[in-house]
Amino acid sequence: MPSLHFLLVFIVLFCRVLLCSSSGTAQEQPYDAELVKSLVAESLEKGNPGRGAVVYSAPTSACLSCHKVGDHGGAVGPDLSEVGKKQKLSHIVESLLWPQRVVVDEYKAIAVLNLDGQVFRGYQVSESDSKLVIRDSATGKTISINQEDIEAVQSVGSLMPAGLLATLSLQDKHDLISFLADLGKHEKLSSAGIDALLSHSHGHHPESFEMSREPLEPERWPSWQANVNRDRLYDFYRKQARYFRDAKPRPKLLAEFPGLDGGEDGHWGNQTEPSWADGRWNETDLGTLLCGVFHGDGIRVTRGICLQVGGGEQRLSACFDPDTLTYRRIWSGGFVGFSTIRHGFMQGLRQKGTTLDVDLGERRFLKEAESKKYLGLYRYGDRVIFSYRVDGVDYLDAPQIVDGKFVSVAAPRENHPDREHLRGGESQWPQTIAVNGERGTTAPYAVDTIPLPTENPWNALVYGSGHDFLPDGSALLCTCLLYTSPSPRDRG
Repeated sequence: MPSLHFLLVFIVLFCRVLLCSSSGTAQEQPYDAELVKSLVAESLEKGNPGRGAVVYSAPTSACLSCHKVGDHGGAVGPDLSEVGKKQKLSHIVESLLWPQRVVVDEYKAIAVLNLDGQVFRGYQVSESDSKLVIRDSATGKTISINQEDIEAVQSVGSLMPAGLLATLSLQDKHDLISFLADLGKHEKLSSAGIDALLSHSHGHHPESFEMSREPLEPERWPSWQANVNRDRLYDFYRKQARYFRDAKPRPKLLAEFPGLDGGEDGHWGNQTEPSWADGRWNETDLGTLLCGVFHGDGIRVTRGICLQVGGGEQRLSACFDPDTLTYRRIWSGGFVGFSTIRHGFMQGLRQKGTTLDVDLGERRFLKEAESKKYLGLYRYGDRVIFSYRVDGVDYLDAPQIVDGKFVSVAAPRENHPDREHLRGGESQWPQTIAVNGERGTTAPYAVDTIPLPTENPWNALVYGSGHDFLPDGSALLCTCLLYTSPSPRDRG
């Protein structure tokens, strides 16, 4: 089963990929000065500005969605209404083919990753010691971000993707360049002339139609009325084809599929941050071991292994760092808690309790080591024994409470007093949780309904993930249920 640590690391890595990726998917070809000269000369000779307006406003080129010309277009990139008058034609061609080559400061975008895993893209408006203000590239609205909430900031440069002209024919390229070259130079391509030209060229809009959400064959979709599917559209293309096949005149452009969950919410569905706000992990019996990104008293341990040691009034908590092989934090008065953001999966594990100043000795074998490698941990009842290798020697590290104090015995594996505990102990999870499923009745494919064990001894939330089947027909379901170390009362 995946641990919460695995899921949190996956989310963080996913957000970092989003933050560090370029704005385009295609790679820029190497700069070619001769190609620039050739396109400039051929566009002046063969280009048609009128046809170029059609290319510019076509949905496939996407120019109009980001750049304003006259009263048409978006505000993601610079206004191009007078670009032909203000820029050399060679510079226009270079900007089309190599958008990252020269970017004016006003349109050098940045990407900001905050501690909640959200990524904001836009243009920096101002920055102080307390706040970073950016203008969102999609909406044009300003966003103020507290400096203390920022995880990382990455320079993006131009938001214009590379390779946009790759799908255009050579003649289309000549026409587009010719159109841009004339903007602002001639009366026929300024003010009302531009509006008339773009309105005419951009006159084809996707044709939509009203459709019912119910599947054409409801018996094949027994869960179509379930709450999770409340906005999902079924058989969209079949219904669209039936609706327009006899329509006259035939539409020139059909609407695209509006997304997995349909409706106005599109692919991302109908859920927002309030839909995901849930603090129930704080009501779960977490047991004595939990892994995740640990936060406490000004420190963060990316791969923290948090554990509770001892019992009763003498119980203490600690966070072990497998990267440094040290106990980064020891505290009393509680274990860890969660935020309410994204069902508690964001913002990591939060220390609950008072930090203790514990001296575990010099541990010179760690400080003077040339090589260190974390190997894993052993469970024996409520106890945890860490295993690591230092300068080629395998060590065991066994935290425990002695006379009310936190101590940890670290010694070579072959001489460690707890080495006999490495063979395991009693079964930690003897409970069997039974749920009653329902077999599907459709053919050739059937959808079986297997309820999740939301009622469980640990009051833990359950999130279904991957699944597989064994040769004997048994099914395996991977969940994010926090199966940690159960309390002693839960043992059979």
